[in-house]
Amino acid sequence: MLLQKARQLKLALILMLAGLLLLASLLFPYWRVDLETGLYPKGLKLQIRPYRLEGDVAEIDELNHYIGMRKLETAGQLEQKIAIPSIVLAALCLFISPTVPRKWMIWFALPGLVFPIMFIGELYWWLRSSGLNLDPKAPLNHSIKPFIPPIYGQGKIAQFKATATFSVGFYLSLFSALLARIAVYIRYPHWLRKGLITDASILLLISLLFSYWRVDFESGKYPKGLILQVRPHRLEGSIMEIDKLNSDIGMRELETAAKFERKVAVPTIILASMCLLASAFTPGQPRIRFWLALPSLLFPLIFVGQLFWWLRDSGLNLAPSAYRAITTFVPPLIGEKTIGSVTTVARFQTGFYFAILVSLVTVVALWPNDRNFKNQDTYT
Repeated sequence: MLLQKARQLKLALILMLAGLLLLASLLFPYWRVDLETGLYPKGLKLQIRPYRLEGDVAEIDELNHYIGMRKLETAGQLEQKIAIPSIVLAALCLFISPTVPRKWMIWFALPGLVFPIMFIGELYWWLRSSGLNLDPKAPLNHSIKPFIPPIYGQGKIAQFKATATFSVGFYLSLFSALLARIAVYIRYPHWLRKGLITDASILLLISLLFSYWRVDFESGKYPKGLILQVRPHRLEGSIMEIDKLNSDIGMRELETAAKFERKVAVPTIILASMCLLASAFTPGQPRIRFWLALPSLLFPLIFVGQLFWWLRDSGLNLAPSAYRAITTFVPPLIGEKTIGSVTTVARFQTGFYFAILVSLVTVVALWPNDRNFKNQDTYT
């Protein structure tokens, strides 16, 4: 009896703290982007809360007008209006959830659990829609291709350098969701294995929103440097400028590399995520669950192998007709290397580390004969 009351008290305290953190997140911005441009030497910044935009909104709208992007205030208008009552309601549900019958607790905790994911999804959809639907009548429309602004990290938009980061408000809501998830596992300990695999499958899909690999170029021709970011399905950054540097030494154009792999990347990752999710709810032999989870387990290795093969093939097969003062080489997968007059610095990015985390969580969840995952008695 005392043990049961102690668990109930622990559950109530965790969920109360989760609700308070979710409410506190309203006091801080969730996301921020800094723009560097010659027109504004001090730069421009935009901060987003679920219910309001802050910063140099008018100046950024003026820049967006020239390339055909819609005004910032027109994006997510309904979501901004209902954000505060929705967050308050989600926090109240977290406060109430310890007192409801056991079978209803998960439904009361659900809004707080999924809120950070919903924010990321809505933000990405807004960025994607704004960048891919440019006004054809804009003054500079023909000088820029449709694009997707970065949700995290650095990117290049026409002549502007954008640096996007999540802010305090988002991390508070994320910590709130993690506490709510811990509370769910305390209330439903036999769900732990399924819950971890479900989280991993969602995280694998979220990794598509972030860059997996990045390389920075330092060259005298481009004093501010160049950036190339690689996702499984897309290349981003200073593509045209890097292709000009590559042509001088006989390297092929970036867009010609791994065309097929990039085309099938999104459906392949979605399929791997669905198979991983199915492994959590498939009865029968552990061997079946292992084979369903295998694509997600191997995905980081497959990405690294494909990336290395592409780099190696590009550096060792230089065009013989190009004038060059360097021999064949293998560009670095990670670290710094000087190639002729160009210095490159390569490193893995957030999306790749998400994929690694997916593999680690999946291994823990599928580990056989682990006492932590055996069915346990739960209290009502």
